[in-house]
Amino acid sequence: MIQPKGPRPVIVPPIPTFCRQLGGTLVALCLATLPALAETPVARGDVLYVAVTGAPEMTRDCPVDVDGRIRLPLVGGISVAGLSLDAIQTRVAETLVARDILRDPVVLVEVSQYRAVYVGGLVKTSGEVPFRPGLTVRQAIIAAGGIATSEEAASTGLGDIIELLARQRASTAELMATDSEIARLRAELSDAAPPPAPVNATPAGDDDGLPRIEDLDSAQLHDVIAGRANDRAYADTALTLTAVELDVLDQLAKHQTDAQADQHAEVEAMRDLVARGVAPRPRLQELEREESRLARDLLENQTFAARARQNQETIRHQTEADLTARRIATREALRKALGARTEQVAALEALQGRLLAAGRAPEDAPADRIVPVVQIFRAAGAEPQALPATMDTEINPGDVVDVSLPLSGPRG
Repeated sequence: MIQPKGPRPVIVPPIPTFCRQLGGTLVALCLATLPALAETPVARGDVLYVAVTGAPEMTRDCPVDVDGRIRLPLVGGISVAGLSLDAIQTRVAETLVARDILRDPVVLVEVSQYRAVYVGGLVKTSGEVPFRPGLTVRQAIIAAGGIATSEEAASTGLGDIIELLARQRASTAELMATDSEIARLRAELSDAAPPPAPVNATPAGDDDGLPRIEDLDSAQLHDVIAGRANDRAYADTALTLTAVELDVLDQLAKHQTDAQADQHAEVEAMRDLVARGVAPRPRLQELEREESRLARDLLENQTFAARARQNQETIRHQTEADLTARRIATREALRKALGARTEQVAALEALQGRLLAAGRAPEDAPADRIVPVVQIFRAAGAEPQALPATMDTEINPGDVVDVSLPLSGPRG
């Protein structure tokens, strides 16, 4: 054995077999009683209890230092950060054997004191909270003095609170109206089927007899979509009638063309007879006048057909132009409504923040308590991991718990 510098080490004689078996049994029993956090990796700030059978001078509490090591007599530093308790037991035992300090050591490692958790945000006493297995967010907040309200609570009078509550109700109503309008505008843009028509001409009302905003927007949506369908039906009917008119004019033009061809042949035959002196010239002139009339009728028919085709294209163009203009106007209205909603949400959150700072819960929350928003930051590699939590979420050693007050209201 290598003689270390300093005080002479105690050489432990071989332990009888039955003693080693007894010691192993005792260690197994102790390990069986450890909490479920035995698999949680050890980190800086933890304090480990190390017991070595047959070496009482090594049995002690060992803090995990800034370098992630514990220090034992005759051994020095042993890196333990990131290891489980079982792995640390194995490492300590292997180190004792490798240093020729003990031949067959039985090592027990437990957590004597876990690293603290940190609670901050809207609590009365931010800072460290001692950790124990099973610690929940609720218990940590209580240990930190509970939820804190600002000093504004003491300076806010009853009249101010009543005014804030009234403004909150008005802002909530405005936000509901805007949400209803946004839903209606989106339904208009989606060109959905019209909703069922309201049974009554006047939408149903609240207890005060006034119509509800949702019912008004539903009725308006029905009228808009139904009106759009009627306009399309009217345009389709007009296009159908124009197509019928064009068909009639085309058939008439065909008959007129045939009649004009027959009349021209008759004129040519009569001109030949007049040239031979067989037929009188007035008869030829009469046939020529009839041929001219037929040509004018054909030109007039072609003019009517051209106007009908122009009318057909005008109906198509106007229908598409009206639909495009409506979509543009609806998108612009939706853009303004979304902008207004953002401002309304911000204003409502500001009001609710002032009420919460004055110790008043939002009107849509239970009046007897305010449920905070909790986020846990847990070490996970180089960057901490942000985890949403509830009041009953269990905390791990070293967690950072951030507590804030909720700002209710839809965000959309």
